[in-house]
Amino acid sequence: MGKRLKKEILQKLVKKTGNTEGSIRALISSIRRENNGIPTINAAAFLYGEKCGISVMQQLSEEDKLSLSNIPSISIIGRDKKRKSYIKEIILRTPAGIIKDPFLPETIFRDVQNMSQGAYPYFYIFENSLRNFITIVMEKNYKSSWWDIQPNTKKIKEIKERVKKRMEGEEKYSFHSKRGVHPIYYSDFPDLVEILNANKVLFNPYFKNLKGKLDSIIIKLDEIQPSRNISSHHNPLSKTDLNRVVGYLDFWLKQLNYIKQQNLL
Repeated sequence: MGKRLKKEILQKLVKKTGNTEGSIRALISSIRRENNGIPTINAAAFLYGEKCGISVMQQLSEEDKLSLSNIPSISIIGRDKKRKSYIKEIILRTPAGIIKDPFLPETIFRDVQNMSQGAYPYFYIFENSLRNFITIVMEKNYKSSWWDIQPNTKKIKEIKERVKKRMEGEEKYSFHSKRGVHPIYYSDFPDLVEILNANKVLFNPYFKNLKGKLDSIIIKLDEIQPSRNISSHHNPLSKTDLNRVVGYLDFWLKQLNYIKQQNLL
């Protein structure tokens, strides 16, 4: 099932490159590590083969090919026929196909690889979990029209105005899919934090097990706001910042499970 390097692949690479079996195995292992273990060992051998201008695609199983599709960026060494030398080409594999840009530096493609395994999925879950939780609590207290009748502080009025403009802006592009029906789907991360803050009396009972109640959550959301801004502008996070996001999401999800177990909501 792709866990062992196929003999025919190894023999072909040895014959074509002139390298020893040991050195080829070491290089293949290195490629797997560079790609966070995503490709199978035979898929990693394929990547090594491509770097050397050798194709072993026919020897790959469906499992091997599938693992390749999960790698967002790959470096390839190709032969320049006119100059009779090796040149480096960077490609980006996506579900829609392969993207090539001969002028972008390799660091950009590596950043894409890091981002695909980085913060975006966590923020996507985090933000939508917040939206869902806010909606459930607010509808419990104000019914379905909660967005309009919630306390109108200065900041809430500003949020409503921004959301209204976003919704009107999207209406101009009727051909494009919409974010969602409810205005809360047009609110961003800081807006969600402010909605929680403005309705603290309603939300505090769900965090009574935490020192500081809702404030203990707000503090964490404020701490990851810079990371959210960096991620939303398509920049990768440091390992420390990413770990903070993942840790706070885990904290939030555990609190939601506590709320459910205690039948608070």
